Amino acid sequence: TFGKKTAIMLGLILAFAALTTAGFGKEEAKFTIIVLPDTQKYSESFPEIFDSQTKWIANQISDKNIAFVIHEGDIVDNWDDETQWQNASKSMSELDGKVPYSVLPGNHDMSLERETEQFNQYFGLERYKDFEWFGGSYPEETNDNSFQFFSAGGSDFIAISLMFCPDKNTVKWANTILQNNLDKKAILTTHGYLGYNGKRNIHSTSGNQCNSETENTRYIWDEIIYPNKNVFLVLSGHVHAAARRTDPNIAGNNVYQVLANYQEEQNGGNGWLRIMEFLPEELSGETRINVKTFSPYLNEFKEDSENNFFLGKYSITQSEENLGETLEDESEREIQSFQTFLLIVTVAIIIFGIGLAIFGKKLLNKYKN
Repeated sequence: TFGKKTAIMLGLILAFAALTTAGFGKEEAKFTIIVLPDTQKYSESFPEIFDSQTKWIANQISDKNIAFVIHEGDIVDNWDDETQWQNASKSMSELDGKVPYSVLPGNHDMSLERETEQFNQYFGLERYKDFEWFGGSYPEETNDNSFQFFSAGGSDFIAISLMFCPDKNTVKWANTILQNNLDKKAILTTHGYLGYNGKRNIHSTSGNQCNSETENTRYIWDEIIYPNKNVFLVLSGHVHAAARRTDPNIAGNNVYQVLANYQEEQNGGNGWLRIMEFLPEELSGETRINVKTFSPYLNEFKEDSENNFFLGKYSITQSEENLGETLEDESEREIQSFQTFLLIVTVAIIIFGIGLAIFGKKLLNKYKN
């Protein structure tokens, strides 16, 4: 009886150790990116809804392994209203120092002459330049266009945010940044890109780069997204809809392009945000992207196919330029996993020893009696 109990106990402990170690690496590989569609109506009239979004994000950083947060622009409704900027700044401050995030000026965040003084007063370079994940911005001394770095799920990422209808100089700057970071997977966000039914056609204002009557944002695809093989995800707002499309880039890799904007719904959008789940698959070497739409304000999910869907997959394999670094990082992760396994086995042996001592003592007492 003693032998059977001991064997069962040892088997359970070792099985627990193996399962825990296997789950350790898998859970760590999963991560989430949160997307904030146009918040302009919240800044104007419902600041408590904006607060509910960013407080929820801050509270979920650990549980959902949130690696990055992206604001799609139109932070405020009226670019010259100080109260709206103050409301927005207060809400976004919930994320400062807690998680990397990006912002960009939408058309409501700038004057008709494309002036961004107020945007830069509240979300300018001074606010972000000292964070280690902040990569840089353009034009000089502004945060009109910016890029950030983060690592998650075994890959290194660069996130680029471009102001509404980026001009030719901004397009040139974005291409330079992308070409200088070919070893990183790139996410590009700009306020206006996709329109209804996933077409590259948005309602625009005069005096900017989106000046053609049809396919007025096609130049963003042609001149930035398509030629850069590391861009795999493009996000936008502006148009009051939810839509998506997938097209191959110059390397033949899928580029997932997603639109989300809920400002026409009750309370200026009812707090809907996007949860993008990145789930690495060990056997295929690919990462699955699932998209959910959730409102912290309502504590509800949207369940329809436009707001709850499987977006696609991408390979976690890095380019040749970064292969050495990737193998080094992989070795480091293997060492960490092995160390964790040794720790669990050591604890299991200690527990087994204690159990053996207890059962052994009982057995000796039985024979004495």
